[in-house]
Amino acid sequence: MFHNDKGFTLVEILVAALILFATLAVSTLIFHTAARTEDRIAAQAALSTALPNIMELIKNNIMAEQQGGQGQYSNTISYHWRITSREASKNVTSAYDEITGKTVLGNFQLQLNTIRVRLRYQRQAISREISHEYKELSWQREASTGPR
Repeated sequence: MFHNDKGFTLVEILVAALILFATLAVSTLIFHTAARTEDRIAAQAALSTALPNIMELIKNNIMAEQQGGQGQYSNTISYHWRITSREASKNVTSAYDEITGKTVLGNFQLQLNTIRVRLRYQRQAISREISHEYKELSWQREASTGPR
């Protein structure tokens, strides 16, 4: 019998090519999935990091007697918010002024606001949106006491 020991047979080459291409396909799929997961995690981290700062911006808007609004926090994050419910107290005769740090005399009303905010992350082909609802305590000077 004659044996050719100088190379591979066609079947061996085809099996090796099949194994190589299958390995490349699985590796590409794993890499692509990992990249997408990393993008989603980065978007979620950016939204979670921005939320406390956006809540502070909303607090300032509520003190300016706004009921809702929208804004652009960064190049990639925008937000939309509104007060969904408000519970008001009876009149209070004094209140703490956060700006001056002093007690201010006058008629005030404390308000417990339920706020719903929707944050949107948009960068290239990546888009992620989260909603958050929280309560914010604010105070308003009664209109009968004059300007703030």
